[in-house]
Amino acid sequence: MSRVLTSIEVAGKAIRMIGRWPITETAPDPESLREALGWLDLNLAQTVGVRRMFKRLDVTLTLALTNGTQSYDLEDALGVDLPDDGVQFVVRAWLEDSLRNRRQVEIVTREKFEDVSKIDESGTCCRIYIDRQDEGHTLQIFPVPATTDSTVWSLKLVVQRFAPDVSPTGVLGDTPGNIAHGFGQAWQRWIIFQMAHDLGCGAIHKLPEDALRRYAGVAKEAKDELLAFENREQDTEEPICAANGWM
Repeated sequence: MSRVLTSIEVAGKAIRMIGRWPITETAPDPESLREALGWLDLNLAQTVGVRRMFKRLDVTLTLALTNGTQSYDLEDALGVDLPDDGVQFVVRAWLEDSLRNRRQVEIVTREKFEDVSKIDESGTCCRIYIDRQDEGHTLQIFPVPATTDSTVWSLKLVVQRFAPDVSPTGVLGDTPGNIAHGFGQAWQRWIIFQMAHDLGCGAIHKLPEDALRRYAGVAKEAKDELLAFENREQDTEEPICAANGWM
């Protein structure tokens, strides 16, 4: 299996690509390394923040519903299930009772959530709205299970976590941290070429425009291929059925 590089190793290879770390030296310049780690953190954060990274940062969480309650502070309601860094966004949801019977739940916009004649109507939850704010998330459900409903409901949420913090550590943010970047081996070539482009735009060194275009082109091609493969549905063969279509 190919080796997973640490954040410092990824940053070092990008620094070497722009000609600022001669192969005859044992380590890159500390200031260049800290700057490169900062750009690595920015790249990973943007990638995870604008698209779903299937299986890469997904985790399934359980939110216990209280019958008669419509609104939940997502972070508080998840309790110990909440990832250390919190929740970036919710990808998918379903409702589950104590017997593990499941019902699909739709994640909707605020307009669609409020586009009902009676927002506090009682019933089995079929849609949720998540208000994403800087300080946290507020989750609302519709309809609201009645207080007389004896069923114990829980909401299962597939969420995407944040990318790991690979920026320099320490009180002053000046200590390079040798941290895992959280992306698989296949993503490392894209990360290095993308960082070489960013660092070569003037962050560490100013490269000629033709070199920057080449790095940007290689990075885009690699990223497009990775997203096309990793984010596609993993289809399986159709089930074997009897002549009438049923087993």
